[in-house]
Amino acid sequence: MMFAPKRVLAVAAVAVIAPLTACGSPSTSTPGLSMSIAPAPAAGTILTAAQVKDIVKAAGANLTSVHETIKIATRAADITGEGDMTRANGTIAIQMTMTVPQLGEMQARLVGQAFYIKMNLPQLGGKWIKIDLTDKNSPLGQMLGSVTAMSPSQMFDQYSGGLIGGTFLGTDTIGDHYVINVDTASAAKHLPAGMATNSLIQKGMKALPKSIKLNVWVKGGLLQQTVVDMGPAGTVTVTLSDFGKTVDVVAPPTAEVTSIPGLG
Repeated sequence: MMFAPKRVLAVAAVAVIAPLTACGSPSTSTPGLSMSIAPAPAAGTILTAAQVKDIVKAAGANLTSVHETIKIATRAADITGEGDMTRANGTIAIQMTMTVPQLGEMQARLVGQAFYIKMNLPQLGGKWIKIDLTDKNSPLGQMLGSVTAMSPSQMFDQYSGGLIGGTFLGTDTIGDHYVINVDTASAAKHLPAGMATNSLIQKGMKALPKSIKLNVWVKGGLLQQTVVDMGPAGTVTVTLSDFGKTVDVVAPPTAEVTSIPGLG
């Protein structure tokens, strides 16, 4: 199989960006615990964009470390993943294992200003690819570096730029269920700089419907699950568990790391 840098770019972006939907504003409370829980509104209540933003931001505020599962379902392919995220001391670290069509199992780690990808490709010899997020000549470094350089609060503010309101549907077995409307054109304008100028990301944004729905479940003041409904384009589901778990993300040994020209 041919080595496809653009495919690596897309998959690596998914590995980092999808878990970041769990981020809210940083909190000084005990990891994984909510200090105060606002009562849910009555079922069917219509919410403004500001109300929606406050609800989701508060639900992610105490997620200092968490286990995550990801499922991306599109017309082209399905991608599944599982891993952990921590943002101790304000620094985000992620370790994920994903199953990608044609690529098989793929591992990804975000440690400091470096992103590591490991794929089952003969030409890599079992080694990890390292992408320097500070390298301005690396398309992946530009895109992901602009995201990880922000605080969780700044990150949420960027990604919530397209929220236009929503509805509280009620409480089910997962938690309090909110459906949020997102204007994709507005969301595209609020993306971090490295993503706003990335042709692959912009092409994907333009392929989305004019509006998409973001389903969010909150329980005990904590974000439980997020489902991005992109209509015919598919869905992205992120489910959280093991709040406050101990997460230790480390870089692969130097001897097991290589680099690919054009990726960093």
